[in-house]
Amino acid sequence: MPGCAPGGTRRVVLGANPARKDGRWLIDRAILLPDDFTLELDGAWVELAPGVRDNLIRNAGAVATGSVTPNRGIRVLGRNGATLCGGRCNHYAPNRSGDATGWRTVGILFAGVTDYELAGFTMRETQCWAISQENGCARGHVHDIVFADTNLNRNLDGIDVRKGCHDIVIENISGVTGDDTGALTGLRRPKDAPR
Repeated sequence: MPGCAPGGTRRVVLGANPARKDGRWLIDRAILLPDDFTLELDGAWVELAPGVRDNLIRNAGAVATGSVTPNRGIRVLGRNGATLCGGRCNHYAPNRSGDATGWRTVGILFAGVTDYELAGFTMRETQCWAISQENGCARGHVHDIVFADTNLNRNLDGIDVRKGCHDIVIENISGVTGDDTGALTGLRRPKDAPR
């Protein structure tokens, strides 16, 4: 893999898809990002293929509802009009967005990720929430992101910070979402649960 070195940061640059006239990448499952990895979207348009019920991107340690192995040092950086698109129709029942648990309907899901950055791209027509940071994400920087939703689907939050996340800078966010552009969620835990 270009840009890889033992013990170093791995980097992949994704441009237009040369196999398609429109240059789009249609994916049939989430892009999983491991530790110390940078995905650069240089004018790339990445879209869920019709009917795909999965994230666009998630950290490799988020493998199932409630099952998280922490990751660190992940970056998704866009430039030159980079776009992440949830698809051109609702991939779920017409009257709802997302699956019953919700975790696979998030465009970008980071769970238990530290020292990360998301920046420089547009998110269009997400299946539900666009970006969710969960389960103790920390030391993140989310910036220069544009949302372009037309309310094709429902419950279209932009950026969510949930479940014990902290020390995250969110700035230079613009565009249109179908629900909360930014949401900070404080959930109550049972009295005997660890804080």
